[in-house]
Amino acid sequence: MAKMKILSILLLGCFLQSCTNNKTLKANQVVKATSILKQIEKGEDVYYKNIVIEGDLDFTRLNTKYRVSDLLEQINISSSITLIDCKISGDIIGFSLNESSMLACGFEKNFSLINCTVEGELDIREASYRGSVQFQKSVFKKRFRMEGGHFQSTANFSNCLFLGETNFHNSFFNWKVNFMESEFAKNCAFQGSTFNGTAQFSSIRCSAYADFTLLNFKQGAFFSYASFDDRLNFGNSNFKDRADFIKTEFSKADFSKVKFYGESRFKEIGVYSNCTMKDVVFMGNYPEITFKEQEMKKLLQLENVKYLELKDIGF
Repeated sequence: MAKMKILSILLLGCFLQSCTNNKTLKANQVVKATSILKQIEKGEDVYYKNIVIEGDLDFTRLNTKYRVSDLLEQINISSSITLIDCKISGDIIGFSLNESSMLACGFEKNFSLINCTVEGELDIREASYRGSVQFQKSVFKKRFRMEGGHFQSTANFSNCLFLGETNFHNSFFNWKVNFMESEFAKNCAFQGSTFNGTAQFSSIRCSAYADFTLLNFKQGAFFSYASFDDRLNFGNSNFKDRADFIKTEFSKADFSKVKFYGESRFKEIGVYSNCTMKDVVFMGNYPEITFKEQEMKKLLQLENVKYLELKDIGF
């Protein structure tokens, strides 16, 4: 009987500990951002659903810093972070820079903001992500900065609404990345980024300037049904595999000095201002180009376009 009683107490303790770690709370209950940071410092996994997070979720306050070099300190985050249907009233911060050094984050597990609303800015520059990043169906009301990120697993930003300026430039996506059906209300920048897995941008909408220059797509890049309401620039980008722009709509687009190594399809595209293809090279396959309306054909400016077979350049 004594053994049974001890076992019952142990099981009850485990159950209570599990409830504490999962933070099962009432809907719309307010949780201080500082309490979540304390969980992370202890190495506990974070899981909240349908709550309000009050204050700044500032990872730079964590005491898990270590020095990588004279110029770089990194914040080690060993907890998985999962926020679903939550509202973050402040900023999400994971980067700081001063005259002597830079402070950035290293996320060892999954980082998820699913169907969340972030009232403040998000600034997590130069971070590394070993686990998946799941930000789908979330709303970011102010500036969003994830430039210089190293995404070692899948990254999902589908169905997001970015209301402020959005920056992903000089990022490295090692696996699949998904921005399908996301909207960018202000300038968005992906300049200088590398996509080693498939890049899904189908049905995105860019209402302001979209910078897709100097990109390297190692696998398929999909921009079908996307709408670019303002200026779009793909200058000096490389598409090593399939590139789809089916029923994509352009206001003013520039594809100067782009190289297409694989199949490229511009089928039934809508061109509403000048679309420039200057010094473009198509290697291996002739492009498929048709228009939503026949008179749009005159708005496509082709200049010094080359069609080469891969064997002609040593492949």
